[in-house]
Amino acid sequence: MLLLIGSQEGTAHLPLAILNPGDFALLMDPGYPSHAGGVYLASGQIYPMPLRAENGFLPDFTEIPTAVLEQSRLMVLSYPHNPTTATASLEFWQGAVAFCQQHNLVLAHDFPYADLTFTGQPAVSVLQADREKTVSIEFFSMSKSYGDGGLSGRLCHW
Repeated sequence: MLLLIGSQEGTAHLPLAILNPGDFALLMDPGYPSHAGGVYLASGQIYPMPLRAENGFLPDFTEIPTAVLEQSRLMVLSYPHNPTTATASLEFWQGAVAFCQQHNLVLAHDFPYADLTFTGQPAVSVLQADREKTVSIEFFSMSKSYGDGGLSGRLCHW
């Protein structure tokens, strides 16, 4: 676990540790601005994964071209998702982890809305699908659930 001063610090600086110039990061579209900003800081390229209503606002990994996957090092996901409010099931996360393991990708889960769901059930963490943290990093925020922005920063689970 690592304490950070804020969400943007973690999600924007992570690509600097993972990407070489020209590498791709697979990002949700729409997604949070700091995810793209960090890729640009690392001189990386962005491949947008469109979130469509017919897919429950989940990316379809089969749409990612092989040539892009060969140059990709990072995938960033964030569920519950802002602005769509979509959530991801454990089965989705298991598939995402398997996909990232198969393609040697780091899977970053920006999880600031962990406690904000409409179902009364807790949101699923990527770490439930990747208990040994083989490919996954998760960021959690105290600011959304506890109104504690800037005081406690964010937690990063490696």
